[in-house]
Amino acid sequence: MGISQPKNVVIQGWPETRQVLWKPAVAGQPLLKIADCEALTVSNFAFSGAGKSQSLVEIRGACPGLVLTQSSAAAFAKRAVLLSGCTGLVTLNRLRIVEKGAAGVAVLSDGDTACRDVVIEGCRFEGPLNPAIDLGADADATVRDCRFHQNAAAIELEDSP
Repeated sequence: MGISQPKNVVIQGWPETRQVLWKPAVAGQPLLKIADCEALTVSNFAFSGAGKSQSLVEIRGACPGLVLTQSSAAAFAKRAVLLSGCTGLVTLNRLRIVEKGAAGVAVLSDGDTACRDVVIEGCRFEGPLNPAIDLGADADATVRDCRFHQNAAAIELEDSP
């Protein structure tokens, strides 16, 4: 018997006037791990790693229709959002990422699987982040209508192998 993957799920914090603060339970671990889901929406959270989490949100595998929206991220060690080997339309919308020295969003391959159909739109990156967005060599991503403030680099494109 197979186990069905999550489908058409919405995880939402308070109404748009406030965000729910999400802090780490275990040091070094992401606050939210998402893998192989369909039509998942996560909105209205303030992700804070308290300086203990390497990544706040990790998204991997086939995630068509995934939307992370109207949220903020701060106090992370390496990156706010890691997309690794994601396939299917994954959208990061209206995120506010604030940190010093780390990367805001990383869109990277996972072994032989490159990220495909990633949209980063309407986001605000407040640094100094280095870089605000890190696009791996094989990343297929669209970045539009984003704002970058005091970052070492807005978008870093890695060389193809």
